[in-house]
Amino acid sequence: MSVNATDIVNTGGNITTTNTTITVNGGNAFWQTTQMFAENVTVNATTGDYTATNVTQVVMQSAPVTAALNQSVGNVSVSLDVALRQYVSDAAANITITQGATTNTVNAFQLAAQNSSINITDIAYTVQFTNTEAINSNLTQNTTMASRRVVLTMSVSHTWVHQFDNGTNNDGRGSIVIIRYPESGVPTVLVTRYVYTDSNNLDWFEGDSPNGLSIFGMIGYAAAQAAAPSGNSGSQAQSGSGSAGSGGGGGGGAGNAGAAVQAQNAPVLQGTAPLPTDTSGKTAAEVQVQSSDQVALLTIPQGVQATDSAGQPLVTVSIQPMSTSAVPPTESGSLYTFGGLAYQCGPDGARFSPAITVTFTLSQSQWDTLTAHDREPVIREYSTSTNVWETLATTTDPATRSISAPATHFSDFAVFSGSVQNGGVSTTAPAPTTAPATAAKPPANAFEVMISLGFWGAGLLVKNLVLTVICIVLIGIGYAGWARYRKKKEFEVLMAGKRK
Repeated sequence: MSVNATDIVNTGGNITTTNTTITVNGGNAFWQTTQMFAENVTVNATTGDYTATNVTQVVMQSAPVTAALNQSVGNVSVSLDVALRQYVSDAAANITITQGATTNTVNAFQLAAQNSSINITDIAYTVQFTNTEAINSNLTQNTTMASRRVVLTMSVSHTWVHQFDNGTNNDGRGSIVIIRYPESGVPTVLVTRYVYTDSNNLDWFEGDSPNGLSIFGMIGYAAAQAAAPSGNSGSQAQSGSGSAGSGGGGGGGAGNAGAAVQAQNAPVLQGTAPLPTDTSGKTAAEVQVQSSDQVALLTIPQGVQATDSAGQPLVTVSIQPMSTSAVPPTESGSLYTFGGLAYQCGPDGARFSPAITVTFTLSQSQWDTLTAHDREPVIREYSTSTNVWETLATTTDPATRSISAPATHFSDFAVFSGSVQNGGVSTTAPAPTTAPATAAKPPANAFEVMISLGFWGAGLLVKNLVLTVICIVLIGIGYAGWARYRKKKEFEVLMAGKRK
């Protein structure tokens, strides 16, 4: 690799070298310092250019990008260190700093916080990096910084940090983390370190991001078991002024920085939710996403194989209400009546194994309408292959006015009412069955008792053949003995008469 010394000097930079390194300071609007590690570094005596043989690593440090936010958050700065496998000429990322956070970003931060057992109390600001493909695709381990690929440095006013002071966390600094929201994959809480406080009362923090650049947030948190106070800083995303070359502050729509994570099994996100997956493509944590009207809820348990139409792991899931005009018509002669509630889930073609759960929680008036005239609510999904509505195995809970059903793929889901006799799902437990009563018989007389004993004996003999044979033999022996005795008596009587 060759480095043109003249170009660097002409753009205000300078070069220092050793036998194995080339360090460029300045000369680039975005990167403040670029250091190249190689097996050997030589200089051309004629041109003054440097040549690095077999470059093993390039470590680049950006110039700070600043933004003026509100008085509590302060005039913040963001910079980064990255370690690349090779030098990339177009590696200048764009940086946007926004006070607070958008709804989707807050939802992603909440998921990361829940997985790390913390409650988000406030979000000072978010940083979004774009034009990052050249950087993210060339990351390597930084041998000079404890094998860190990307180190993000962010500052914030100590006034904002101090609100998290609990007496044991370094005046609130121990309750600050940086969270990463990637374009795909799992939002994560980064390993975050407090560095120092400068003369402008700004606290500086570092976060390790081994998976590259994306969207990051400066977060103040409380432990999961503690109640999370509501935040008030940055409730509306605001623009900040930026500097340092291609990085600039500003941008961002309406935010929601004051959202807190509740201590629960899974945070209920709204509209769209990131889907965390492990290396096998299965969900790494339970995800719940609710429609904007808070009627429909998708529950995706941990350990579900969730794939898109191409068989790739899902990145996000969504559920949105459908207008009545967009709902496919009910099939002719159907036993079901559309209940006025329909929702579209995305992405289209998504599949789940095992099944996820679709739940609708109805108002009292909706429940009363759907259960009138011996009917009850059922969940149906629209099949695009057959163009008909198909009924799902629906479970109803009258106590909470909710109905739920398993789903193995995304489609349009709707609430219908159906007659219990005509295929509706009954929630009434069947009455217990009892044996029919038998009239009592009058007591038996002596003759009936004797007959019964005779039948009992006969039955016993039949059931036991050995006993029957023994009885026959004994009867035969007894009869033979009685016959001999009788003949003997008759003979004795006859002899007695002759003697007379």
